[in-house]
This record gives sequence, C-alpha cells and structure tokens, in this order.
Amino acid sequence: MPGNAQTHRSCFHCGDQISGNTHWQVIWKDIPRDMCCPGCQAVSETIIKSGLDEYYLHRENNPEKPRSLIPEASQRLKSYNQPEISQPYIQSSGKIQQASFYVEGMTCAACAWLIEKKVSELPFVENISINAISNIANISWSVTSLENDSNSVESKNSHMGDILSCISSCGYCAKPLLLEQLATAHKSHQKDLLKRLGVAGLGMMQVMMLAIGLYSGAFVGMEVKHQSFLRWFSWIITTPVVFYSAAPFFKAAWNNLKSFELGMNVPVSIAISSAYIASSYATFTVSGEVYFDSVVMFTFFLMVGRFLQSRAGWRAAETNLTSNLAFAPSIQTKFAGKWRFHAVNKLKRDDLILVVPGEAVPVDGTIEKGCSEISTAIINGEFKPQTCAKGDQVLAGSINQTQPLEIRCSAVGTDRFIEKLARRQQKALAEKPAMVSLADKLSHWFVLSVLAIALLTAMFWTLKSPEDAFWISLSVLVVSCPCALSLATPAVFTAAIARASRIGFIINKPEFFEQLPKCDWIVFDKTGTLTQGKLTITQIEILQPGYSEDEILNLSAALETGSSHPIAQAVLKAAPQKEFSQIISERNDSPGKGVSACIDDIDYKLGQFYDSAMHTKDKTIVLYREDIPLARIYLNDPWREDSRLSLQLLKEQGYRIALLTGDPSGDSEILRKELQIDEIISSASPEDKLKWVAQKQTAKHFVLMVGDGINDGPVLAQANTSIAMYSGAALSKTGSDAILLNGKMGSLVELIQLSKKSRQIIKQNLGWAVMYNATAIPLAASGNIPPWLAAIGMSISSLFVVGNALRLNSMNTEKLTSYE
Repeated sequence: MPGNAQTHRSCFHCGDQISGNTHWQVIWKDIPRDMCCPGCQAVSETIIKSGLDEYYLHRENNPEKPRSLIPEASQRLKSYNQPEISQPYIQSSGKIQQASFYVEGMTCAACAWLIEKKVSELPFVENISINAISNIANISWSVTSLENDSNSVESKNSHMGDILSCISSCGYCAKPLLLEQLATAHKSHQKDLLKRLGVAGLGMMQVMMLAIGLYSGAFVGMEVKHQSFLRWFSWIITTPVVFYSAAPFFKAAWNNLKSFELGMNVPVSIAISSAYIASSYATFTVSGEVYFDSVVMFTFFLMVGRFLQSRAGWRAAETNLTSNLAFAPSIQTKFAGKWRFHAVNKLKRDDLILVVPGEAVPVDGTIEKGCSEISTAIINGEFKPQTCAKGDQVLAGSINQTQPLEIRCSAVGTDRFIEKLARRQQKALAEKPAMVSLADKLSHWFVLSVLAIALLTAMFWTLKSPEDAFWISLSVLVVSCPCALSLATPAVFTAAIARASRIGFIINKPEFFEQLPKCDWIVFDKTGTLTQGKLTITQIEILQPGYSEDEILNLSAALETGSSHPIAQAVLKAAPQKEFSQIISERNDSPGKGVSACIDDIDYKLGQFYDSAMHTKDKTIVLYREDIPLARIYLNDPWREDSRLSLQLLKEQGYRIALLTGDPSGDSEILRKELQIDEIISSASPEDKLKWVAQKQTAKHFVLMVGDGINDGPVLAQANTSIAMYSGAALSKTGSDAILLNGKMGSLVELIQLSKKSRQIIKQNLGWAVMYNATAIPLAASGNIPPWLAAIGMSISSLFVVGNALRLNSMNTEKLTSYE
C-alpha cells in the first residue's frame, strides 16, 4: 500500500486521483501543487491570488470538483493547444508560429491595448499587434513541448488555446481565422450589432411615445397612479435596452476598469447606468424625475454609430485579397486517368486539375496542357489579361478566361502565394505606427480628463441648479469623443493600405505612409525595376574554338541553377539542357559581379563585361574557364512601358531622381539627357549604393529606394523607405516597406499621391477631433446640450473620422492614371 501511495497522485484542490500524465499545477507556499484539471487549477489560482489561501490550512473536507466552472466553451478554447486542431490556422517558421484572430467585442483602441497588454504577458508570446478598425489580431509565439514524467517529449503545444483563453479572460471573444473566413466573421459581428440596434430602436420608439404622455401630464396634471403606470411601463421597455443593447459598452468598460485603464466606454457606461439607476429609483419610490427616454435615446444613437463605424471600418480594411479570397468548393481533378470533382481543400501538391473558362485557379501551379488568357486583377490589380501556355506558372486567384487549362499543383492551402500576400497585408494592418501609439496614449489621458470635468460639472450645478445637475453631467460624459482622437490616424492608415492593394501594392509596414511624403530623392535600380527584368539572349559570341552555342548555354545554366536573378532566368530558359548530372561545388554568387563554381573539378565563372568602345545598350556577360574567356553572351532588357513617362511626372512634381545600377552599359549619358535624371551611377556595387544613400541622408535628405527586392536588399534597408518590385522571388527575402506586384511604374505615381492625401486626411481628422471636443464639452458643461443630442454628436464625431478616411477609396482615379 505504501508503494501505491507514492505511485498515485491526488489533486491538491479537490482530492480526486490524477490520472495520466497531466501537467496542471499551481504554486502554493513555494511548492508546485498538482491539479487534476484546468478547472481546479483556475479555482485554486483565484483563491491564492485573492489572498484567501489560508483556506487550504483550515478546510475540513475537499470541495466538489468544479465541473460547473469549466464551461464547454473554455474546454473548447484549450483544445486549440492540440496541433491537429490548430494546424490549419497556423503559419510556422522554425519554432515560431503565427496566426490571425478575429476579436469580437472591441470598441476602441483602448480595447486593443488591453488585449495586447494581457497577451504579451504570456511567456511564450513573441509579438502581438491588433487593428482596432478591422478587429484583426496577429499573434506570433514560440512552440514548446509537453513532457511526461519520464522527461521525454510527448507532443508539441501550439499555445493557441492558451492565447484564446487569455483573450477570453479579458472579456473578449477571439476566433482563429483562415483568411477566407474574415468576411464571414465580420458579417456575424455585424448581425449581432444589428440585433442590438433593433432592440434599442424599438425600445426608443415605445418609450418616447410614453414620454409624450408623461410630459403632457406634467403640464395639464396627471393622477399619480397613471403617471406611475407610464413610468413602470417605460422601465419594463428600457430594461432590455440597457442590459442587451448597451451590454457591449458595459462589458468593455468593465474590462478597462479591471485592468486599471480608461477607454471611451467608461464615461458612456457611467452615463447610461447612472440615468437608468436614478430613473429606476424614482419609479420604485414614486418620487423624483425619470430619464428613461434619454437612456434609450442615447443608447440607440450610440448603437447606430457603433454599427456604422463597424461597417465603415471593414470597408476601410477590406482589400482585393480579403474580399475575393474565395474559391469554388470543388474542382475537376484527375485520378487514375479519369476526371472527377474533388474538394479544393483536399488538393495536394502534384495533383493535376482542370480549370475551365470562368473559373478561378485555386492553387499555385504549372500549366501542363492548354493555352489561354488569365486575369490576375485580384492579385496585382492588373485587369489586362495575360496569355499563358504550357510551362507557365499560374497563381491562385487568377481567373481563366478563354480556354481550359490542365494545371499541376505546386502550392496549396496556406502555402499559396495569395495567402502569403494576404497574411503580410493583415500583419501590416495590425501594426501600429508611432502616430497611432501616441494617439492611443493621449486618449487614455483624455478619458481621465473627461471624468474629472464631469465631476466638477456635477459639483457646480448641484450648487447652482440641483434639478439640472444630473442630466448636464450625463451630457458631459456622453458628448466627449475619445474615439475620434484614437481613430483619427489608424482609420486613415487602414484605408490607405486597402487602397494601395487595389493599385498593385502590398504594404509591409504602415510607417511607409508616414515616411513616403517626406522623401525628396527617389532612387531607382535599373534592371528589373525601370526595365522589365525579362532578359532575352540576343547573341552569343564564341571566343574559343571547340565550343558550340548550346555548350556555352548549358555551362552557363549549370552555374546559374537555383538563382532568381533576371540574367539567370534568361540563361536557364535559353539552355537546351534543363537538368545537370555534373558535380557542381563551391558555388559563389557575388551581387553585381557574377557567379562562379567548380563543375567536374574545373573552375568556371560567369560575369559581367563592359567595353566602352563597343557602345552597345545590350547587357554583356562573359563565361570564363580557368580565367580564360570562352564566350560573350549579349542580353537585352526592354524598358517597362510607362517607366519613362512616370519618371517625367515625378520630376514635374519636384522630386529629384537618381539611377544607381550595377549595369555597366554605355547608355548612362543618353538616359541622363533623355529623362533629365539628376544623378546616374553605373557599375555600382551594393556597397557603392549604400554609400550614396548614406551620403544623401547625412545631408538631411529623405530617400525612397525602388529596387528588385533581392539584390538590392541592403540599400532597401538603408533608405528611409523602400519599394521592391516583385519578380517571383520568395516574399520572405523581400525586406522592403512595400512591394509592387503589377510591375507598373505608373502605380508609384499614384501611390505617392495616395500618401500625400493620407497625410492631409490625418491632419483633418486630428483637427476635427480637437475642435469637436473643445467645442462640445464646454457646451455640454454649460447645459446647452441634452443627453440625447450629446449621443448623436459623439456618434457623428466617430463616424466623421472613419468616413473621411474612406474618401481614400474613392479618390479621382482619372487624375491618378492620367499617365497611361
């Protein structure tokens, strides 16, 4: 028996036997105490943290197992710790996992701040950022392992359940999301708000009808029993409005107070609850005045504002990716030589699918059969169809327009390119630029000031006119609008990011819109930026006898295998040989200089070549064997259609233009004169580019760098802000602030105008927020604004800043696209 006593463990809280390899514990008296379930753990932690742990010294019997304290919802949240449940929602990078969550119940920036603070306290959380406009939270955390008693790793804990439980403990409901579920989650939230708004609207209409009778009776005289009846009837109707329609305000305010923080819901909740309690007391005691009409009125108007603000916020955050990331549930897939419909979410790599005209391509893949035109407007904003044929790559979200295509899947589910873009965009939406963080801090102090002003107002009017003191104080609480201040900046950034996606940009960092208007120098790389980056081989000049053109191309392709550089792609495409059996070792890629490797124990090098006497605009590379030149390869890279005109438009707008290129072509002076470029540096190494940008920054200039995202990585990071041209390289290697997907330089002109307009609207919003509160609060404190009108004013103020930001979505595109 003693042996059994040592083998079995009992729960410290309820005394039940602990079965299996559970890991729940609490620390009491500096000793870990085992628990049988998370319910006992939660109750015990509450007892200890509340200072009531002496209970465990004096209890005579063990308490009941707290099954009732473990609601099914809590158990469901914890189940997300299991990798098999959380895996579809998670993107992993080594030991770091990241997921997006839709958070219900947030009403302002203070709510987002509260959740960020609580979740960031979890030891495994690496980063959290929340967009209070779209209610989207992006959270990354480190993976840990659960260990059994033998200290062997049993399974990995994804921690998603712990994060969801933490958010739930703050009083908010979070749901892990796949990107295509964002719209569904928002619609569910809108439906809930609409129900609460409907109840408030019906209640307001009924109570106002009763209020007419009460007001009339006050003038003509009404028997007390009739007055009491109307008051009781008003109380019955008002009660569900307060406890259902106004519940989001109370819940958010309670969450703020628990964390010793102040948000806009605190003064609103104080106003609603004070008016309701005072009116209820007057009704029960048949004395004093009732304010039921004011309660239902400003609850209704506040809910109207909340509902419209939610809709407008979603419109601001909605992008091409989030609004169109939906595919048919099934697609024709080939199995055992026969086509049959198969669920899209069950597709795997190397599956062969058939996409008919009018269908969206649901995967990334390679065309194996067919020739058609596809539209990539959802991905990059380019509405002009592109012709594609066998061997071409197609991306999920492309629309097949003319002929059937057989496509071999290369990326499915969360590995698709469109998913990666959307995740980047949602991450940018959730991050907070410095201006937003400052506005959040100011809003906390603003609420504290409003509460102080309301208290002073109540004291003043109690002395001067006691019968008016109550409703004037309510007006001060309701009319103030910290939301206008805290939403003024993030609403604009959210709308700007969404608008940018529609013209072909993915914004990686929202600070981009703070920095871009400050830039006075715009620096371009040439190859792949101002040019198409689609090099074609125009000529091969053999320098050593005994080599054919095909041999030269095959050797060059062997050196370039695995590279995404435009030159490498041109060589690989032209080479007859696609797979190489030679032993390739010691490969070294030197940006701006070339690539070298040892092929079958012989040293080869493929590098750039320039002879000023040749006067050619073609790019020239030379293949060397043991430092002996074997051949020259001439390549041509055509300019992008709108590059020249876009540079001219930027010059007309007062920007200074520089061209920093590693290309040693002899056309620099021609370009300088033709395009009126201020500075051109040819044969520039990455170090030369870094030095040039640093010199301009030392001279107090702001530099925008536009490059290819891979070879220009260091200089993109050095510049004050940067844009990378997407060329099919891995997004994870692109460290720029923004990515241009459609390859149109004209979109850069539009983006710059968008950034200027964004800055203008931010100034308007902040100016409005300050002017409104500076005017409305004194008017309310002086008794000139009744509570119901204060509620309308507050709602209009919040709607103004969001609606003003939405103007970015309807900017005059004719002016912006006049370069075409």
